[in-house]
Amino acid sequence: METKETLKKRNQMFKMWKNKIIMNETKHFLKDWGIISLAAFVLNYLLWWLAMDDETLPDCPYDWEDFILDLCYCALYVLVSLSVSNIIRKLLLDSRLRDKQLFGKEHPSFTLFFLHSGAMLVTNIIIAIGFESVVNEIYKTSEDFFCDRIYVFTTIATLLTIVYLSLYYSRIVVQQGNRNVEMQKELLKLQLDPHFVFNCLSTLAELISEDPELAETFTLKFSTIYRYIVNQLNKETVAIAEEIHFIREYCDLLNIRHPQHFVFQIEEELQHDGHLILPMAIQILVENAVKHNSHSTRKPLHVSIYRDGEYIVVRNHRIPLKGTLPSTTKLGLKNLDERYSLLGLHPVVSETEEEFEVKIPIIKK
Repeated sequence: METKETLKKRNQMFKMWKNKIIMNETKHFLKDWGIISLAAFVLNYLLWWLAMDDETLPDCPYDWEDFILDLCYCALYVLVSLSVSNIIRKLLLDSRLRDKQLFGKEHPSFTLFFLHSGAMLVTNIIIAIGFESVVNEIYKTSEDFFCDRIYVFTTIATLLTIVYLSLYYSRIVVQQGNRNVEMQKELLKLQLDPHFVFNCLSTLAELISEDPELAETFTLKFSTIYRYIVNQLNKETVAIAEEIHFIREYCDLLNIRHPQHFVFQIEEELQHDGHLILPMAIQILVENAVKHNSHSTRKPLHVSIYRDGEYIVVRNHRIPLKGTLPSTTKLGLKNLDERYSLLGLHPVVSETEEEFEVKIPIIKK
């Protein structure tokens, strides 16, 4: 149980962390606003200068007040464009829409970019039309020059914001890859349940005195498991055959610890399957099945692992535990789903009163 003081400190740290994020976001927004506003101002005058010829250029006198006014207009339209862009980005990225087929599976960031840009362009045009109506109503003017300037500023601000968006979504693509690697490293480091490790060491201590030969076998399998985990730290994917070899070692450890408590049925063809999945994906599901179901010599837990089309299926019979389930019941599944979501894929979970089944997507090369 956490004390009130510990909970208070945690809340304070969370608020500090949240305020720091808000400050960083505000700082980046102001910097982007300034850079894009200046670029829009320069581009506006560059286009204006290119559109003029030697005869009309002298007839267009401009003083410092006009320059300052145009700079303010550029800053205003860029502010509107960036604000609209941020609102659309939050609606797209924070909603559940990105998990649906609308955004595709292989390149969701590129789909988001085109959808984001189109929505922002339409919104900015509507704002420009509304602004034109307001200006005409206030100044009662029928001159087109000022209204044309509105559309020029809006177009330039929108185009520069789209360029900014292309850089933003390009960074997302790179960050997704880096995040996938880092997430896998952290997950693999913490993958095996600490209780499982502790119990394995306790079992090893008992076997050393009771059955030295079995203790040696147990030690070799235990070291093989950890060697596999270390080797996968820098890998994004692993061959199914390699993962199955690891799973067999893992299941052997479970059978030594709890003789005749489990019946593991692993499809033989998987030992030679060269297709790819995420490292430790099957182990997560086997561990969950063992952790969250009752098992004994009288009622052994049945776990099946086989291939079904473009999926690897892990299925187990349900034997409910007595008492309350741990709070981490679906933590492994959640982590697995997050790792696959970075690739635009998702495991398929189905359950009945008798069985629990998870289909792991096979990753195409």
